[in-house]
Amino acid sequence: MILSHTRKRLMAILLALTLIMTLYAPTALAYDTSKPEELTDADLTAASAILIDGHTGRVLYSKDSTTRRYPASTTKIMTLMLALENVSDLDATITIPREANTYPDGSSLVGLYTGEEMTWRTLLTTFFICSGNDAGIAIAVLVAGSESAFVDMMNARAQSLGCTDTHFSNPHGFHDPDHYTTARDLSTIALEAMKNETFREIASTTNYTIPANNKRSEPTTKWTKNQFIARNDTSMKYKYQYGTGIKTGYTSKAGSTFVGSATKDGVDLISVVLLSTTDGKWIDSIRLMNYGFATYERYDPVELYRTRPLTVNVDGADPSDANGGVLTLDITAPESADPVCAKKSEISQITSDFSAMLSVSYSRDIKAPINAGDEIGTLTYNAPSGDKYYYPLVAANSVAAAPITDLPSIDEAIQGETIGGGTESAGNNSMLWIVPLIAVMGVLIIMVCINTARTRARKNRRYVRREYSYGGYDERRTQYAERQPRYSERTRNDERSDYDGRARYSQRRTQYPERQPRYDGRTQYDERRDNRYSDRTQYDERRDSRYSDRAPQRNERRSQYDDRSYRK
Repeated sequence: MILSHTRKRLMAILLALTLIMTLYAPTALAYDTSKPEELTDADLTAASAILIDGHTGRVLYSKDSTTRRYPASTTKIMTLMLALENVSDLDATITIPREANTYPDGSSLVGLYTGEEMTWRTLLTTFFICSGNDAGIAIAVLVAGSESAFVDMMNARAQSLGCTDTHFSNPHGFHDPDHYTTARDLSTIALEAMKNETFREIASTTNYTIPANNKRSEPTTKWTKNQFIARNDTSMKYKYQYGTGIKTGYTSKAGSTFVGSATKDGVDLISVVLLSTTDGKWIDSIRLMNYGFATYERYDPVELYRTRPLTVNVDGADPSDANGGVLTLDITAPESADPVCAKKSEISQITSDFSAMLSVSYSRDIKAPINAGDEIGTLTYNAPSGDKYYYPLVAANSVAAAPITDLPSIDEAIQGETIGGGTESAGNNSMLWIVPLIAVMGVLIIMVCINTARTRARKNRRYVRREYSYGGYDERRTQYAERQPRYSERTRNDERSDYDGRARYSQRRTQYPERQPRYDGRTQYDERRDNRYSDRTQYDERRDSRYSDRAPQRNERRSQYDDRSYRK
């Protein structure tokens, strides 16, 4: 009896504890919709997820986003992007090839007919709305010639985007062990695809009507299964009011997958969930988007800049300029500029340190005149996310150049007269021309002084040379007076006889006796020559007497020249 009572009490306690855990444990783990910024990995059903900025690709939230997963039909994002990049005319008519009917069993289909004629726009739009594998094969064959060639294009394009953990085996996403990607790579592909306006238009389309053609007797309307962008279908309970696209997917191996996009208050977001559940992919995507909009907001760098614009002094500005020759620089956002977003926790830091995040590159000299609206250069904003934004830098105000006026007359300058009877400051301005005049006069004076110094130096050098030349002349005259008469004792012929050449000549002549009569005849020549040179003795005597008579006169003139005042 006691044992039975004790057992009942224990059971009651266990039941009470179980009830308490049942009541309070879910409350502690439940997702709080009023605090979307407190999102955790446990709040997401998907095995891999990511949320990025829809313009810059900045990662805002990530859960195991680099693990390889099967993408299923989200593969069609790459297929549609490649088709739009390689088709120039979407209204051109194409014919569905027979390969379109070689799809795998269990595929989702558009329901195309071999030989059916339709436009590229119809084929691409129904392909994305219906997630038709038959349409995916048709696109591959029409664009690349074969399905395998198109797959090579898909892999090459993924590599060009830096998707190193992605490999495609088909254009539609039907399961293949060698067909994989990651949430991070898939978000990069979606980011690139959403830059195409036509892609965004197709990705947001909820229904499309295939017109009657050679294989259809009447139009056929196709509806999307993407609840994220559904607007008027009440059966789709997971529609998201800010949703704009883009693609769902499912296979038994990949689970439910979804790549979504949404826009709110100028903030564009892209989310990816892989290996989730049928309902979980919508719930996860909505929670990711709400987290992004709660923690991420748009701000305008132009407005922040204009609170503290940059200023610069202008060279050659008019002294009477209203702004004192200071130019205020303004920026304007390009029409095609992407919105700039940041985490709300970063906004206060950006606001306080905004000026330190700017750099300026001037395209012209900051010299007057400058008109308001003139382009001055480029301003670069280095955002905390690492992204760079460029803005044209323009003049916010005009700065006139200093006027060039005619010089006043000397009388006006002395009397301080000004045209129209100006104030004292205006009179002072009229005297400004004297400053450059004084500078010019100073330069001229310096040049004259330099020229005078050079002239005196040249004269001094000339006088020194002249003194040296006369001193040398006197010395040479003394040596000349002491010399013996040049021709009084020796004749030129006698001087020549001193050379060995004359002796050798006499020796050779004696060796040829038969030729002696020829040289004996030269005796008369030698005699005449001796008589002629002996007559020169009289010439030498007359010359010596002439120079000796002139020497006193020359010495007297030289003394007079040396006594001149300017030589002292």
